[in-house]
Amino acid sequence: MIGPATQKGFQAGLALSSPYVRAIQTRDLFAAVVAPTKVETSTAFAPDADPGDAFDELLAWEAQGWDRIAVFTHNPFVTTLAALLSRPSPNEMVFHTPTVLALGFDHGLERHSGRPLWALNP
Repeated sequence: MIGPATQKGFQAGLALSSPYVRAIQTRDLFAAVVAPTKVETSTAFAPDADPGDAFDELLAWEAQGWDRIAVFTHNPFVTTLAALLSRPSPNEMVFHTPTVLALGFDHGLERHSGRPLWALNP
């Protein structure tokens, strides 16, 4: 998935992941290719976390100037977080292991304002 993601222009200045091993391993695989400036682990992206807390953390990173953030987390958490970030859609997003979803925001990070740019599913 790394090659197809970079072919689509995948870039990230900041890579955030759940503290769980699988998310860290995936983040580190992407980081080796994409070379983000900063790599962090946060409990806000753990499977049992509140997606609202993850959103608040993303807002805090955005306030520090990070506008290209990659998040590595787990299902079903990622599905809920993507729904919180994305514009309502008649088609529910389906996340498999691994799925890469790129969202664009016209006016900064806001709830339900991200538009899907592309998705890669295995």
